[in-house]
Amino acid sequence: RRLAALQAFCPDVAVENAAHYFTYGDPCDEADLIAGVLALPGAHMLLDLYNLVMMGENLGFEPRAYLDRLDLGRVSEIHVAGGAPSDPGWLPSGRSYLLDSHETAVPEPVWALLEEVAPRCSGLRGITLERMEGTVGPGDEGAIAGELARLRRVAEELA
Repeated sequence: RRLAALQAFCPDVAVENAAHYFTYGDPCDEADLIAGVLALPGAHMLLDLYNLVMMGENLGFEPRAYLDRLDLGRVSEIHVAGGAPSDPGWLPSGRSYLLDSHETAVPEPVWALLEEVAPRCSGLRGITLERMEGTVGPGDEGAIAGELARLRRVAEELA
């Protein structure tokens, strides 16, 4: 019902995979929910690869197992980002989790997943580099330009 209401004024809607830090049950079950949404007319996916890599690391699963449950032809946009580990002092166990903070360069596991997954996304319209406001400072221009150039190369290979 909510998707239909949204589609009344925006015919094409994309749903994004979340960034969970804990879950009850199999973390890949979210992919089944998203797959059900993607089966509806006009529904697309915004695939956040950092969220997927972060969750795989934090929750102990292989991101490709999550992706295998999805129709990647319905992905219209991919997001890439980087994040930082949490302070080990936050938890009594001292465990550190990757955070969805968008404050660092895109890590190599995200780049590798992008290069593997993007060609399978036949409906892909764009790839977005995410950085949180306030996390880019003087001197970061070269690194950001390098990431954008790498994204362009991936996009050009798809074309």
